[in-house]
Amino acid sequence: MREGAIADTKIIAYLEEEVRGALQLLSMVKEVVGSLDSLSLSRFKEVMDSAKRIKEETERTHRDLLAYISRVSPALYHREDWLRATYNVRNSIDRISGILYRLEFLVSRGWAVPQDVKVSILELCESVIGVTESFRQIINLIPSNPSMALNQCSKLAHSETEADAKFRSSTFVILSSNLSPNTVILLLNIAEMLEDVSDIIYSASEDIYIVLTDMARR
Repeated sequence: MREGAIADTKIIAYLEEEVRGALQLLSMVKEVVGSLDSLSLSRFKEVMDSAKRIKEETERTHRDLLAYISRVSPALYHREDWLRATYNVRNSIDRISGILYRLEFLVSRGWAVPQDVKVSILELCESVIGVTESFRQIINLIPSNPSMALNQCSKLAHSETEADAKFRSSTFVILSSNLSPNTVILLLNIAEMLEDVSDIIYSASEDIYIVLTDMARR
């Protein structure tokens, strides 16, 4: 790293790897929600085992990134912004893991989920995946095209607004369903945690936006 660097490829690679893990976990959430009526217990066990492995890998990546930032911090501008971004990504992964554990409980109880509720949660999940994928694109654009990465931040903000709308819609569908109170509470919690992931990733993009605006001035 050159003296006074704002970013380097190793930090970006570590952060992109964390985001990739979040996307893999979100894809698992989407798979489980989309096949709640037909998912076998053996397949669900495979999903949960894979999720645990991915979470462990991202935790190792997070520790490696923190250690690297610590080593290069004297020559790194915006150290705190990078740290906040990576902590936000890690927090989003914790939320997604929590969603999978709640889905595991739902499946183990054999609680039925109506099609309209399932579709509304799927649409919310797809919106959150869109927000997270936009953030991944921002990260990948930093070394080659910071100005395009700045533009992508605006697109991410729009995607996050759409995810908020999907969350509200999903909440109304769940509350309007003829389900037991326990099922309603669990599904609302899952929807809220998905929306939390969208908000957290948006916060991470704001951290990166600060870094990008500084890069654009230099």
